[in-house]
Amino acid sequence: MTTEVRRDAVGVPHLRADDVLALARLQGRVTALDRAWQIEHHRWRMEGRTAEYVGAGGLPWDRFARQVLLEPTVRRCFERLDAETRTWLTAYVDGVNDALAEGLTGTPEVDLLDLGAYAAVLGAVIFFGLARGLTQELARRRARLPDRVAT
Repeated sequence: MTTEVRRDAVGVPHLRADDVLALARLQGRVTALDRAWQIEHHRWRMEGRTAEYVGAGGLPWDRFARQVLLEPTVRRCFERLDAETRTWLTAYVDGVNDALAEGLTGTPEVDLLDLGAYAAVLGAVIFFGLARGLTQELARRRARLPDRVAT
């Protein structure tokens, strides 16, 4: 299978592949190389683990993410996707997983948080930030929360 990444004069990637799944995997790879820190940070947020890395400032979001069961909700949304969409998204995530550790290496955020060893041994990452139904499910769960959650 042939794939190609060409970046224009301002660094925007232009991708080509023989088929849609190869293109999805390539898009995941390029996204991980260009946005590894953002992907990793969003994974922590989804898992309700931000405070582990950034301190007490991450606690309000972590509490929210855990109360609304964000990670299990995202996984359920993924499982309910039609087979074609699930296959495409899996190819994309495979591309992210292929390049995430490389993308994290040497980023200022990883260096600032002293996560170099973490980035070096990073294995497979499951990141499902875009799933149909997620917004509706979160809105339903948020509606059931009290106006103010005790800290």
